[in-house]
Amino acid sequence: MTERKLTCKSCQFFGYLPGEEEGKGSLGGMGECRRSAPKSYSPPIGSSINDCNKSVVWPQLLDSDWCGEYERKQESW
Repeated sequence: MTERKLTCKSCQFFGYLPGEEEGKGSLGGMGECRRSAPKSYSPPIGSSINDCNKSVVWPQLLDSDWCGEYERKQESW
């Protein structure tokens, strides 16, 4: 089986969460995608009233994930 090289790990829109670089974290390379604007999040129905504050979040995913909007990271700015 061929390994995909165009994964989130090498995409310019992906950034590792603290402690997750190169799969060293407990979840194996978890990060955020900043390709699009963050999404609003509401806790599930039945949650405590204290959990009802809306917030915005960037999609979180593994560095081995991929999508159709990949763009290779720039080597230097």
